[in-house]
Amino acid sequence: APAAPASAIDTIAETGPATTGSVLVPLDTKQPPSVRADITALREKLLDEAAKTPASSPDTYKVAVALCDSWLAALDERDKIVAAQSNTQQPMGTADMDSSKAVHPGYYELKKEQQEANKKKQDDKKENAFFSDAQKQQWQQRCALWQKQLDQLYAQMGDLRRKASQTPAAPTPPATAVPSGALPPP
Repeated sequence: APAAPASAIDTIAETGPATTGSVLVPLDTKQPPSVRADITALREKLLDEAAKTPASSPDTYKVAVALCDSWLAALDERDKIVAAQSNTQQPMGTADMDSSKAVHPGYYELKKEQQEANKKKQDDKKENAFFSDAQKQQWQQRCALWQKQLDQLYAQMGDLRRKASQTPAAPTPPATAVPSGALPPP
């Protein structure tokens, strides 16, 4: 079994692309239920770790927290679109057609009411499909923008993480000859 990551920074480094994929799933794909809770817990762990036992530079932690915040903002946006989409699944149009029905309808009145009700259902279905498709397309466009932003933050965090892990090499002595008995410059 692989060892647990040593720090929250390591966790993001290992799971960042997969987390982005889980956040930016299409609207008609079920999202893993623990994504929001996992990101929130990771964000809190980053803040605690940065304050107590940082494994990287403060800038690395700032960018990692910004990445978590962006994931959460993308989840919020997706949730709003999903909520709006579920609202469009409700039939639209007139509220109650029963009020216009004849009290004692004859055969032709019943047939006409049935045709009107069927037409209304078809019209509502078309209108709901339009809104659903428009929302899916809107989310796809937003995903492209989110993907770009999240990839930039992830790359920036990786760059900062690498820079922080590189320890500066000891300065090399100057190539000029040093007279005997003189100390080299510090």
